[in-house]
Amino acid sequence: MEYLLDRLLALRLDVIAFVILAGSAGILLTRLLRRHSLSPTYVRATSVVCGLLVVCAVLFVEYAGRQEHARLRTMLDGIAPSYAVAFEYVGYERLDPHTTDDDPFYQRLIDLEKAWLATDGAADDVYTLHRLPHDQFALIVDSETDYDGNGRYDQDREQRTPIGEIYDPPPEERVSLDRAFAGECVFDGVPSTDRWGTWVSSYAPIHDSAGQVIAVVGVDYEARSWIASILMRRLSTLCLFAMLLSVLGAGVAFFQMHRDLATQQLLAAKNEALAAANRDLGEANERALAAAKAKTEFLANMSHELRTPLTAILGFVDLLDEDVAADATAHEHVEVIRSNGQHLLTIISDILDLSKLESGVVDLQLQPCRAELLVWEIVALLQHQAQGKGIDLRFEKNCELPVSITTDELRLRQILLNLVGNAIKFTEQGSVSIRLVHDTDAGTMSFLITDTGVGIPRQALSRLFIPFSQVDSSMSRRQTGSGLGLSISRRLAVMLGGSIAVTSEVGQGSTFRLTIPAGEVVMSEPERATPPAKAATRPAAIRLQGKVLLAEDGPDNQRLIGFLLRKHGLQVDIVENGKLAVEALCDGDGRPRPGYDLVLMDMQMPEMDGYEATRTLRAAGFARPIVAVTAHAMSSDRDLCLAAGCDEFLTKPIDRSKMLETLDRLLAARQSDGAAD
Repeated sequence: MEYLLDRLLALRLDVIAFVILAGSAGILLTRLLRRHSLSPTYVRATSVVCGLLVVCAVLFVEYAGRQEHARLRTMLDGIAPSYAVAFEYVGYERLDPHTTDDDPFYQRLIDLEKAWLATDGAADDVYTLHRLPHDQFALIVDSETDYDGNGRYDQDREQRTPIGEIYDPPPEERVSLDRAFAGECVFDGVPSTDRWGTWVSSYAPIHDSAGQVIAVVGVDYEARSWIASILMRRLSTLCLFAMLLSVLGAGVAFFQMHRDLATQQLLAAKNEALAAANRDLGEANERALAAAKAKTEFLANMSHELRTPLTAILGFVDLLDEDVAADATAHEHVEVIRSNGQHLLTIISDILDLSKLESGVVDLQLQPCRAELLVWEIVALLQHQAQGKGIDLRFEKNCELPVSITTDELRLRQILLNLVGNAIKFTEQGSVSIRLVHDTDAGTMSFLITDTGVGIPRQALSRLFIPFSQVDSSMSRRQTGSGLGLSISRRLAVMLGGSIAVTSEVGQGSTFRLTIPAGEVVMSEPERATPPAKAATRPAAIRLQGKVLLAEDGPDNQRLIGFLLRKHGLQVDIVENGKLAVEALCDGDGRPRPGYDLVLMDMQMPEMDGYEATRTLRAAGFARPIVAVTAHAMSSDRDLCLAAGCDEFLTKPIDRSKMLETLDRLLAARQSDGAAD
């Protein structure tokens, strides 16, 4: 196919075909005009205009082909140098060409290539080549994978190329490789063929710390797409001129046929009605989009306004608990405040999750998941809650299970936490058990959560998964909750390609069955998984060193975060907005000042918000860590913060352990790099 397309371009068959067809149409049009006894002058004028259009088409199609070639080159020839810089950044020179394919660093490079291919729809393959004696080349890091049209991983194209496989490039490619190993970035746009197919390739040298070329990164682009893009640009230009010729011919024919005026008026009336209908549809669509946007903005703002005071409430409750630990009564009162604050935070998170699901902005990350270990983690996490009610929470394993399945582990964890948590909540005595069933024929994994609780009346099952619905809606109901957990769980299960079913008998208990596709399954000799160790309930005693600037407009959060940072050994200065943060970190000429080791940046502040302040600092050359602190907790908010230049992302209410661990890691990395500004 590549050969045929290339011959089509080289021989200008598209132009030849256009000229033949246009000439034939011109001859037919001339005969039609003569048949209608028009003046020779009019016929000659029409023929001249058609001839000029054909000549212009030939000239413009050549120009369009060159323009498309230049556009493709501009788009593609900078990708390989960027990947080469990325390889140098991760320390490619540490790679031993004689390593095995299970080496962690080698696997990291493979994963890096796959990540590039997943986000770069133009590239088909990324690989590195080393030069051997006797003018030979060896493939070292080669992802050998295919991705579908949306950039998602599809499947292995073939067995991964062995490390060090000798690669014999075609003569034209060998010239490009020689130039790349000489230190030049090469992209000539000439298709070459190897045993995998025909490609247009770009090459860039990878240097070691001494500046020597140690390898070459190659990026292959499918030659068929390259040639087809140029051909389509040429054909679109020809189509434009064909359209002009058609308009010319139609105009002449219309002039000769004297169409009925009534027909024209009817056509105009129909067009007007269609335009009016389109306008109405457009206005309705705009109103719907505006309503959806307003809803999203309202929920985001409400989340921010609720999470911000909760940060201070839960943070100061933790500090107060440390001060009254010896007073049992005061400790009990503090626990009541903490429990209700956490309950309110759960409701806020559920509402946000429901909003994201309704808006369709939840993305799935399908990857290997150790389902058995995940269940053990959930048992360990909820064991304290079950023991507090005197309930036996257990994982019943009675069959061989796969080592891993392929699914979104985060969403699966969320569903199971909701289902098991509900089972514990509505069980006063007895037990809650979890059982896994792997159906190899159907390719599914089922999670059965069985309790000995109060059960669900048959008439209530129909509204069990409706948002904000409660099985017991009476004023005296014993259990509280938002009524969102099961609705969110079912929607997530459907997104995973599965379902949730329930069977229940009043007074006997209920069984919820979550069934999801197992995807790619890894089986091995059955090994008994052990429950993970229970996480500590309080942050580790981390001692930090350094000076931190806190940009936060809320006085209560200023006091809370400042107190926590100082308590763990940091020097802290506080400013009220992003403008003051920029002034504190940069001098009058816009150059970064020394003195601060890290910045904690609230992202929503008056005068200048954290996004603009971070972008301003990065543009001025500020290279020290910036940690975003925000009450906007959606995944898209994290992406916005990282895109603005932040190094990490913390949500409100502040998780004390996570904040301290994050700061410890960033400050340690800064010290290991010599604390260079």
